[in-house]
Amino acid sequence: FASWAYDEDKILLNATHKPLLKNYAPNEEWALQDVDMARKEYEHEETVVSEIIYYIKIARKPFHYLISLVAPSYIICVLSIAGLFARFSTRHERQERFTLGVTAILSMAVLSLVVTEKVPHSSESVPLLIIYMHFIIIMVTIATILTSTVMRVHAKVIGQTRLV
Repeated sequence: FASWAYDEDKILLNATHKPLLKNYAPNEEWALQDVDMARKEYEHEETVVSEIIYYIKIARKPFHYLISLVAPSYIICVLSIAGLFARFSTRHERQERFTLGVTAILSMAVLSLVVTEKVPHSSESVPLLIIYMHFIIIMVTIATILTSTVMRVHAKVIGQTRLV
């Protein structure tokens, strides 16, 4: 905060105490961690100007993301990997394991699109949530490939000619 119209002789800004938060309204997505301020003087066109700089430290509350994105993606991953270890049947239920894996990959792709829309875009670093989602997609893909491989090997062992 500074005055562009008057110099320090006419307006002297001081940061003497912590900012008052009596008008602060809590937010559901963000938590206010700290507010600090400092006074700075600089010279502009041979006049000394004072300004007050506010430092506001906020943190995102992760509960919404844990419930709406992390938990469903974890459940999808666990179901996909559990499909790899499901028992074989003599009927044609083996294809359902592969279908479960493909459906899980598609579900993770949709969740990844939701995450991409919600997370702020930055070219400096990749958010941890995006890394987690990509890791889960890779895990589900590997589980689906392994399921398909196991199904092919099992079909060859029992002598079926029709492979998935």
